[in-house]
Amino acid sequence: MRNRFLPLAILTALIMLLAQGCSTTEIVLNHSHLEKMSSVKLVRYQSPPVLKLTAGAKVAAITGGLLGPVGAVAGAGVGKSIAARHGKELQEQYNLPDFGEIVMERLTDQIPKELPGWPPLMIEKETATEESISKMDGYVAALNVNLVMIDDTHGLQTMAESIILDPSKNMVCHKKFIYNPVKLSRPTKLDQLTADNGKLLLDEFAFAADKTTSSFIEHLRGPQP
Repeated sequence: MRNRFLPLAILTALIMLLAQGCSTTEIVLNHSHLEKMSSVKLVRYQSPPVLKLTAGAKVAAITGGLLGPVGAVAGAGVGKSIAARHGKELQEQYNLPDFGEIVMERLTDQIPKELPGWPPLMIEKETATEESISKMDGYVAALNVNLVMIDDTHGLQTMAESIILDPSKNMVCHKKFIYNPVKLSRPTKLDQLTADNGKLLLDEFAFAADKTTSSFIEHLRGPQP
């Protein structure tokens, strides 16, 4: 199994892909695997810190040679450190939820409803690690949130992926989803999002989680006749 299927070592490249609107290879679950599943263990990795992109973080990243609001966090360590510090302040001020946790809750609730032919889910409450997953028996479905970022002009942007590993820990399903509020005509200005004690920002977290969940479920549903 790959070391945390999208490890931090290649996060820079993924963020640049996000900035450019590109996608990575998807793997559709083969029905032969579905037929072998008596149950599926559903787990999630620990969510990354919320990043808030500020003018200081952008300057640090541009100094490192990166351009664009998303690419900024992948530049110099200074830029990412600034973004993480301001993100933590924003999260505490407005009591922002753990994005991975709310996506996990939605998957747990929606998969049995939307995919009635699916095997029973065994929910792992504790966050997973590469080591813990390597010791799990049977099929494992894992959720990994790669990025949660709030930009002062581009709003909330998230990137997450779901995978399924067979009993030998080979990847047999993969889907990445990027939430971009600009493409959906959602609120993006930070002062608008944080007004009224962050009401719209909290709504964005819920909306992004819904979109992420729907994308993963549709991928699991597979092509329709």
